Amino acid sequence: MAFLSSIGAGFLISDKILIPLLLVFLGISIWGVYKSSKSHGRKGSLILVVISAIVVFAAIWFSKSLVYIGLLGLITASIWDTYLKKTRKQEAGKEVCL
Repeated sequence: MAFLSSIGAGFLISDKILIPLLLVFLGISIWGVYKSSKSHGRKGSLILVVISAIVVFAAIWFSKSLVYIGLLGLITASIWDTYLKKTRKQEAGKEVCL
């Protein structure tokens, strides 16, 4: 916290800034997985990222461990989505070769 204050970013410590910032980043995560899920056509990773974002946002007031579980869900959804996109490209490449 002292570091933030020393570089002139002490305003970032306030919940008035952090909560909307968290919502923006959660929204970006959901939007990114949504756009990617449209390309590979599977919705599992999108469902996981939405549930995880809700858990993270709801848990920030009452359970630190649930926040970590939600963050783990966000990371897992991103990795899963990347895997689905990669396998979709490989499947498309095999179809072209046939």
